[in-house]
Amino acid sequence: MFDPAPIQDHSLGVSGGNDAASYSFVLNYTDEEGLMANTGNDRYGVRLNTDFQLNDKISGSLDLSGSRKSNIIPVNFGGAIFNIIHDTPPTRRTRFSDGTYGTNLFGRSPLADAKLSGTEQEVFWNGTIKGGLNYDVFPKWAEIKMKVSFDYGSMDWKQFRTNPDLIDDWPDDAADWGPSFGENRTNTSRKTKVQALIDYGHNFEDIHDISGVIGYEQIRYNFDEFRAYRDHFYNNQLHQLNLGSTANEGTVGFGNEWSLRSVFGRLKYQILDRYLLEFNARYDGSSRFAEDHRYGFFPSFSVGWRISEESFFNIDWINELKIRGSWGQLGNQSVPLYSYYSSINLGIPYFIGNESGTQSVGGAITDVVNKDLSWETTTEIDIGIDAVFLNDRLSVKGDLYKQHTEDILLRLSVPDMVGRGAPFQNAGIVENKGWELAVNWQDNKREVSYGIGFKLSDNRNKVVDLNQTGPYLQHDDIGIHVVQEGTPINAWYGLEVDGLFSSYEEIDNHPQPAGQVTRLGDIIYVDRNGDGLINDEDQTVIGNPNPHYIYSININVGWKNFDFSALIKGIGEQDKYVSRGFAQGPVWENYTSEWHKDYWTPENQDARMPAYYANENRNYYTSSAWWVLDGSFIKLRNVQLGYTLPQSLVSLVGIQRLRVYVNGKNLWMHSNMGIGLDPEYPWSTGDYYPQTKVVSLGVNINF
Repeated sequence: MFDPAPIQDHSLGVSGGNDAASYSFVLNYTDEEGLMANTGNDRYGVRLNTDFQLNDKISGSLDLSGSRKSNIIPVNFGGAIFNIIHDTPPTRRTRFSDGTYGTNLFGRSPLADAKLSGTEQEVFWNGTIKGGLNYDVFPKWAEIKMKVSFDYGSMDWKQFRTNPDLIDDWPDDAADWGPSFGENRTNTSRKTKVQALIDYGHNFEDIHDISGVIGYEQIRYNFDEFRAYRDHFYNNQLHQLNLGSTANEGTVGFGNEWSLRSVFGRLKYQILDRYLLEFNARYDGSSRFAEDHRYGFFPSFSVGWRISEESFFNIDWINELKIRGSWGQLGNQSVPLYSYYSSINLGIPYFIGNESGTQSVGGAITDVVNKDLSWETTTEIDIGIDAVFLNDRLSVKGDLYKQHTEDILLRLSVPDMVGRGAPFQNAGIVENKGWELAVNWQDNKREVSYGIGFKLSDNRNKVVDLNQTGPYLQHDDIGIHVVQEGTPINAWYGLEVDGLFSSYEEIDNHPQPAGQVTRLGDIIYVDRNGDGLINDEDQTVIGNPNPHYIYSININVGWKNFDFSALIKGIGEQDKYVSRGFAQGPVWENYTSEWHKDYWTPENQDARMPAYYANENRNYYTSSAWWVLDGSFIKLRNVQLGYTLPQSLVSLVGIQRLRVYVNGKNLWMHSNMGIGLDPEYPWSTGDYYPQTKVVSLGVNINF
């Protein structure tokens, strides 16, 4: 199914200019073949940046960029193919000598799905034009800036699913994926952004320094999409839509638009570069809200004190010491477009007379509308310290913060008697508390220069208020998430456990889920409320999917013409929920992994996995703490070794600098999950395209 695949990445840049004008021109190309058949992507890009100085007061810039990116995947990509892989034991033939594909017990072949099911191809075109004009009204006092940008994007998406009955190598008795089907989609997006700024600032006698900006910004975005489809094509080679059957054809078209309008300002005041004060304010308006609730005001301020600049500060080994604090508010407008409009949903079936009468198609208002909807607001308080020691070799930066988000944009449930879907409301409060620490060391020892940087952060969140509603449960293939007051957002939810049943006496004396025949080796669920039943009333928070203690280590070393760098990243604490095949074990055949060997038997009662029974695993279907694993990990994200050829050598052929290097990505990982899954992926089922290890050789040339 998976084979090593090449990747190539090229970039060519040219720059130049003089006092009146300068330019930078870059071309790049990337091609990445996929590990699986019919997967891969490529990208072409171009960028031109120009700056010009018309006279002493007027300057400007014009930047152009564009790209083309294409992707291809099999039609049955994603969970479909990976589920088939996990359903297919290694004892099954992949392909027979006559060319036909081997199948699993369900009549499916992951290799055939990847190679023969058809393809889904998408091509993205993107272009950006940015222009700016600056007018120095009062030299050393104020400057007027005008900025305009236009972004254009388009996508061509084509999917063609083949008809297995027309494939010679497809076994007659195998399951198939249905008749041939073709669909084309095209969309375009346009975003225009206009900014008008006044930058001001002046220093008075090297004591008082005042600077800031006053600005206006407007953004407008438009989007349109068209889709068309047909099925039952003449063959698998001709994909034009007019060759499909008209019996089940269809077209879909839709579009949307939104706008933002903002006025903002910043005032910065410094005394002797020692006492620092900054004030910011924004007044933002969003088209996502009704006219009377469209605008929000979001201020912020910060203060700082550079203690090391004081006359009384005389500590030789401390080069810089600053303490700082800030308070500020930010707005969030993330709700679906047109949420405050009362819209009619067409295509609602009606029966004239009764349910057995004539069916007609009509329209109805299906959602409640909230015209009072407005901005969600996050208030953050932060205190921090910056310090530099030992002749600038050691630097430390630390922050403590608290975020309080209120008027959260939520869709809370309404009684069924309302007869319509729930509207979005400004209801809910979430609190985040955390800290960040960054430590860097940089030094030289004779011909060796080296540095190491360490970052560590943690954040704890809690739902404070849901307007006296909840809990809200979200069931999916992974597990159950809960949003309720007093617990982390989207916490894992289920039954607590107390081991595995090892005797029939235990089974007889303990409550069990209704409708389940409990056997030896099954999970013991905790009856939290003591009512003698195991049901939803016993469910509680069983894990926290939000990561804690996120860290990274950055290392760089230079010796003569050699350079080395490495990046290590990890998470110290995180709960992952294992589901589907990895919980069911041998029931899903090829899902069987090392940890499934440790299953319950009368001789192995201290097992990690419950007992196995043919064609069933009832322990999986109940969400419980048994399937919550330690998702902490550490990864060698990137490592690179380079060598720069002597300048005296490369200059002989007109080269200014030539560096060769070898680079590795995702070369090593250690995880505490113990089941071979990547903890960074949100799915704990293995149904994902694997993260790839990449080893590349490269060269940088400057002329």
